[in-house]
Amino acid sequence: MNLNSTQTYGALAGFGNAGASKSIDTQIGYGMLVANERFLLTPFVDLGISDSDRRETLLGITLQQLVEGTTSLDVNLALGRVEERTGASSGKIGLNASLRF
Repeated sequence: MNLNSTQTYGALAGFGNAGASKSIDTQIGYGMLVANERFLLTPFVDLGISDSDRRETLLGITLQQLVEGTTSLDVNLALGRVEERTGASSGKIGLNASLRF
């Protein structure tokens, strides 16, 4: 099986229309309890492939507060690379943070 074939993308994603745009987007992570089980720390890898123009790979980490209190903290940091079908590539940095008090 050739995973770089656009026909394979369609078969894996379950698309049946020949003219439809096909893509696969997946995220794999593993959560670990930290700080006396008050937070969930989840490193992850995110892969998105589109047959039309791009491939995106992200490596990141999420920190989520599990214990409800007067304050709440959620942080998501990701670094990645985007590759275009034309051969061009670029870096990508993302940071999302929520602090509630």
